[in-house]
Amino acid sequence: MNEQMPKIPDRIVAIEPPPALLGKVLRRIDREKVLYAAKKRLVVFGVLFSGSVVAGIPMISAFQAQLAQSGFVQYVALLFSDFQSIVAHWQDFGLTLLETLPAITLAGTLTVILTMLISLRAVIGSAQTFFNVSQRHTLPTTYGQ
Repeated sequence: MNEQMPKIPDRIVAIEPPPALLGKVLRRIDREKVLYAAKKRLVVFGVLFSGSVVAGIPMISAFQAQLAQSGFVQYVALLFSDFQSIVAHWQDFGLTLLETLPAITLAGTLTVILTMLISLRAVIGSAQTFFNVSQRHTLPTTYGQ
């Protein structure tokens, strides 16, 4: 089998890669890792934001219905119409407001709004990271923020 193989000339020298190639390859790998993480965060938080917007619409309308049903709005309106009697009986008025406040629906509505705002912040941060890295071909100084 050795006799059938063509003879390799001695003049051929092994080609060495440029010295800066390893650094370029490692920077490109780091850049792709950051892009992949930013894309993943963008998708996850985008879905979370969309879900919180979709959940927020019926939650806010349920909160408005609970406010109207409980009479909370009428008690708050009393603040503007009969302020002197509220000042005279402020403790009872405060307890009445607390009793008529739909706390569970309020907590749910605030949770949805907070989730919406946090996910929107994360979407904006991920989008900025993604576009900065993809446009400038540089890595951000802080990856997660």
